[in-house]
Amino acid sequence: MKPALPWIRRAASTRQRPIENQPKPVRAFVFGGGGGKGACQVGMLRALVEAAILPDMVIGVSIGAINGAIFASEPTIETVARLESVWREIEESPVLPSQRVSSAWRYVRRSGAAFSAKPMQEYIRSLLPIEDLSETAVPIHVLLTNAHTGEERWFSSGPAVEILYGSSALPGVYPPIAIGGDLFIDGGVVDDAPVRRASELQATEIYLLLCGTLYADLTEYQRPVETLIRSFYLTKLSQIRTALASVPTSIAVKVIECPAAGRLDTMDFSHAAALMESGYESAQLLLAGEQKTLPSLPIAAPQPENPLASDTSLRVRRRRPLSSKFARNA
Repeated sequence: MKPALPWIRRAASTRQRPIENQPKPVRAFVFGGGGGKGACQVGMLRALVEAAILPDMVIGVSIGAINGAIFASEPTIETVARLESVWREIEESPVLPSQRVSSAWRYVRRSGAAFSAKPMQEYIRSLLPIEDLSETAVPIHVLLTNAHTGEERWFSSGPAVEILYGSSALPGVYPPIAIGGDLFIDGGVVDDAPVRRASELQATEIYLLLCGTLYADLTEYQRPVETLIRSFYLTKLSQIRTALASVPTSIAVKVIECPAAGRLDTMDFSHAAALMESGYESAQLLLAGEQKTLPSLPIAAPQPENPLASDTSLRVRRRRPLSSKFARNA
């Protein structure tokens, strides 16, 4: 099966507008959520930076907020290399969710969250070169969810560690955090790919760095819990598709997908090298012009049974051998 190609919608023509009325080009990088699949975004960033495509603003949610904040602090190839190093070592971090049997007890004990907040906050602190969100070289906007009302809340300034932790505080995994008198949880609860925010901030070009694809997984699951989780995934997919369709046609929207993310679990942090490679090559496809221009988004497409076990999910034009750039010993 051929890999899903990056989805792109070109902006409607504005050639008939008077030159003085042309909007100033504003490019936004939107970093979606995805937990362990966030490694995709690092490969995408490498391809974009190598092509000298840089953002005027960064918008992030959940793990994408952390990736985005590190990159926005200094949007250079050196920062991308540092992110690659972080993700190569991330599987061994004791503060991150794990699929190991030894950590399963965390999810059944009598507690509001499987992990405590402080170790994760200290880990985020160790990754950041900034203390306040307003100190990034490129403006960043981070989404959190009000834990009591379910309303979204955007931050572009304030304590970086607390805000980024709050944006990635997945309910049940990490406890909520109080900021300014309100309690917040993972921003992905309300919007896992906030392209609408880029539109509201007058972006003229949007790159969505997606931790997955726009296609529904057609696999029939055998366990009730798998079916339940899939229903949540389908809800998020529908929200993303609706958000993309609502962006004004005057804005160019380019979606970089990550086929290797496939059916990987959000809490699986063990495939960083393959995910970075998949993200890198998907971005190369988009930049090489090998993408579809679609009048509407496809509803579903078959997925390989195991994206990481089949090279069909990664079979695209390569400049280098698979994972040579992103492997642990690279």
